[in-house]
Amino acid sequence: SDIGARLTAGLEKLSAKTRSGLVRIEIDTELQPWPWLQQQSHDQCLYWRSRSGDLEVAGIGRAHSADRGAGLGLTQVLARLRQQLDLGTDDFRYYGGMAFDPTRPLTESWQTLSPVCFFVPRLELRREHERMTCALNLHLPEDEPLLSGLLAQAVACFSQVGQTAEETCERLPFGPAVIRQLSPNRQQWWEQVTSLLRELDETQGKLVLACKERVCFHDALDAMTLFDRIKQGRADSYSFMFTAGQMAFMGMSPEQLYRRQGQRLFSEALAGTRGSGVALQDSIKENAEHDYVVRDVREALASIGLALDTLPPKEVVYWNRLCHLRTQISGRLPENLHDLDIIR
Repeated sequence: SDIGARLTAGLEKLSAKTRSGLVRIEIDTELQPWPWLQQQSHDQCLYWRSRSGDLEVAGIGRAHSADRGAGLGLTQVLARLRQQLDLGTDDFRYYGGMAFDPTRPLTESWQTLSPVCFFVPRLELRREHERMTCALNLHLPEDEPLLSGLLAQAVACFSQVGQTAEETCERLPFGPAVIRQLSPNRQQWWEQVTSLLRELDETQGKLVLACKERVCFHDALDAMTLFDRIKQGRADSYSFMFTAGQMAFMGMSPEQLYRRQGQRLFSEALAGTRGSGVALQDSIKENAEHDYVVRDVREALASIGLALDTLPPKEVVYWNRLCHLRTQISGRLPENLHDLDIIR
């Protein structure tokens, strides 16, 4: 009931200081990120959950973004993020991502999303361990003329009475698929496999085939309901969803690119997959694939000056009815190396 007063007090403290760039008004709350997000009606929504479950974030709108849509290249986008993060003293996090090859033109299905885009949500609900906070993120001086309206929006959104997950997850059920299309088809798939096996004999590298499935429904899909269905039973994964108008991009992955604590960096190689852990450990093919990825990750990290630790033994991890080989990779970063240098 006092959320408006607390946000107003935070805004008054902010007004007493001369600030520019990203600023954050944050207060404690009892709202839960996912049920809260399911109640929002906004074209730009965000959800992100860590693999361990210690960090969960929901957000709407954008306080600041850097993307290729503004005519910037990948290097320029990352430089803009670095500038904003270096200026800020608050706990800001950018969310987003990039295409595997940001220089290639987007196909029709992806036109709504930029090939590179990272953003700070306007309203953010965050759970770190057992602490829940809600925040209004601002970018000054651009947001100064909008402060009263943004404050009213924050009060309205954060004052909603939270529903339970059971009450919100079935907002708009959807029926069976009308059309399912696989690309390539089975014959094309086998032709690609045969062709790539010949190439592997010559290059001794690693090639990965991908398959695309297009599913059409009779009625419109609700992104929140679909995401809630997909993430059930996959608690031990990174879960994410971004919406932009009628477009939604979502996924779950067990893989971690890297995690940084001070000058320590932690990464992993997760490659080599089968349905049986025993068969996986004895497979020459899966072990060769795994070792290839380990070498590739270590060479990439060594190229930026990482002092690598000794490799621990491989382990078998289980995820989504399959098992994978994993090797933990860690080391010490050189001084003054920025996260965006690592990402690049």
